[in-house]
Formats: sequence, structure tokens, C-alpha cells
Amino acid sequence: MPREVIIMKDVTSMNKKDVVKRAYDIGFAYERDLGNCPQSILATMQDLFVVGGEELLFKAATPFAGGGGRSTDGTCEALVGGMMTLGIILGRNRKEWESKIVRERAFTSAKELHDRFMEEYGDILCKEIQQKIMGRSFDLTKEEDFEAFLHAGGHIDKCPEVVGKAARWTVEIIMEELGK
Repeated sequence: MPREVIIMKDVTSMNKKDVVKRAYDIGFAYERDLGNCPQSILATMQDLFVVGGEELLFKAATPFAGGGGRSTDGTCEALVGGMMTLGIILGRNRKEWESKIVRERAFTSAKELHDRFMEEYGDILCKEIQQKIMGRSFDLTKEEDFEAFLHAGGHIDKCPEVVGKAARWTVEIIMEELGK
């Protein structure tokens, strides 16, 4: 059963289609304007839902950007931000640590998000997604590659679209679990 502490904010009067579109638009704008894929996802979810520990979680997501430390070798951090949100809303707390039902709900929802990334991008690694959407991957720890990433639209439309889709998929999964 989803946590009662999760309260939808001003989206309660919106239909599911509008909430999902809003999630995409907010996520896209955050990534485009401020960067940091996992923080963009978390900020979007925080704009749409009340989730506990918001500031601490948001702060903890800072170094994950760009596949983790901007290495691009790790998982796409839009996926990680979405999974973190699913864990907050659908995961178990310490009192429920032994609950296999809650654990399985969180695993199943995370796998669904993972599968949507695989279907859309063919991979979940940052560098592989960059390859698919920009024709090459970039080492974001190197200044010349970071500049090339920016020039290729990395923070204009490429990664913002990935974040927007991840936000949309995350909200769809949450709303399905909440029966909305």
C-alpha cells in the first residue's frame, strides 16, 4: 500500500494525461536551465508530490550527474533520479524492512522504469544514451569534451528530453501504483 504521507500537491485537480505532460515539461526545463539530471528529476517530483526528506535527498543527488561524477561511465542519472523517487514513494522504510511486499513493489516499479529506458534508448548507461541521441559520447570531466557536449545541445534539448521522458515515465508509474 502506498504511503499515506505522500500527498499530491496542486496536481490533484488535473487528469493523469495533464500531470504526465506537466512532469515532462518541468523535468525538461530544469535540465535545460539548471542541469544535473538526477536533481532535475527529484525537483520535478518534489514540485508534483510531497515527499519526505526533500532537501537532504536533493543535496545527496548532486554528485550523481553525468553517469556519476560526470564520468559518463555509469547509469543515466535521470534513471537514478526516477528510481530514487520510486523508492521514496513506493519503497520500504526501516519499520517495513522485512516486508517483501513493499520491497517487491519498489523493485517492480524500478524495473518498469529501467525497461522503458531500454526500450527508448537501448541502454541505461549515460555514454550509450549520449551516443544514441548525439551521435557520440563525451567525457564530461574534460573541458573540451564538455564544451562539445554543450555545443551538441547537451543542455539545450538532448539531455533535457531524456530527463523529461524519465519524469513522465516516473509519474506514470507512481500514478498507476496510486490508482490514479
